[in-house]
Amino acid sequence: MISNTLAESVDNEVRQLYEWYQAAESDAERRNIFLEMEELTDAATQRSTRHSKTSEPARF
Repeated sequence: MISNTLAESVDNEVRQLYEWYQAAESDAERRNIFLEMEELTDAATQRSTRHSKTSEPARF
């Protein structure tokens, strides 16, 4: 799992981008903002996945 600080930072950025998305006046603006949100969440997911691969595997 990613650190709380990083998770909070990503949450804040996504929240701000979502506010901009809601205020956007055109579909082109909304699409660009959506792509930014997607990149941000993909990057956070990749960091989380890399971190979890280095930790001890789950035991069932």
